[in-house]
Amino acid sequence: MAGHTEGAERGKFCSLRVEPCPCGNKYTDIMSGTGSWGKYPQKHRVLKAVERSPEAHHVLPVASVTAEITANSKIKDEVVKNTQWCVNDKANMIALPLFEMTFLHYIINEEDSAPPFEGLPMHNYDHGAFQDEVDAKLKKIGNDAQANTKAHEDATKELKGALDSLRDACNPKLASRGKRGKGTHGEFVNAMKDPDAASAEEWYVPFSMADDPDPRPFPRVGLKSGLSKKLKDLQEAFEAFAART
Repeated sequence: MAGHTEGAERGKFCSLRVEPCPCGNKYTDIMSGTGSWGKYPQKHRVLKAVERSPEAHHVLPVASVTAEITANSKIKDEVVKNTQWCVNDKANMIALPLFEMTFLHYIINEEDSAPPFEGLPMHNYDHGAFQDEVDAKLKKIGNDAQANTKAHEDATKELKGALDSLRDACNPKLASRGKRGKGTHGEFVNAMKDPDAASAEEWYVPFSMADDPDPRPFPRVGLKSGLSKKLKDLQEAFEAFAART
């Protein structure tokens, strides 16, 4: 799995994690309208009431695109340089909530209604597993581009088409994962009632970015790791902030 990098630029091909990038795109433009999703203070960082917000996710990751395409010296230079494609294009972005926002909505604020980010997976749950899924497909695109012996105009068109097709397939697929089972709202509300019930065994599925989620126990008092620790840290951060005001 590739980690976060600042990316690279090669002619008209851009996989830079900057804004605006040379193409004029700002990847955080996707965050417009997410102000109602909520913000929360972090443990040990409570001088400000608001510390963390929803996050912008590159559907085709910067590090992966850079490794397999931009910095791939095995692909003809004229092919990459003449492929007008940008990793920061809005079509390659999705705004995602963090698990702490789910806790904030249902547990701390004790809301009964669904949050505005209902039906979306959490950016901090199985991020790496989703990236691995995309990496495998990007690697194939890179290998195909290496083996393409057509004139660079045709090879360029095929490279752009392959990237666009993968992006356009992965974006709605990721968004739809939050609707699995009863959906994020239905599963969380059901598990809150009785986390040990058979109907709550797979409560975590719609919250995961991955096709095959890593199982997580529902957060509760007494558990000291995983989501229970996230919840405890969040509660302590709110308590500490309240004591300062």
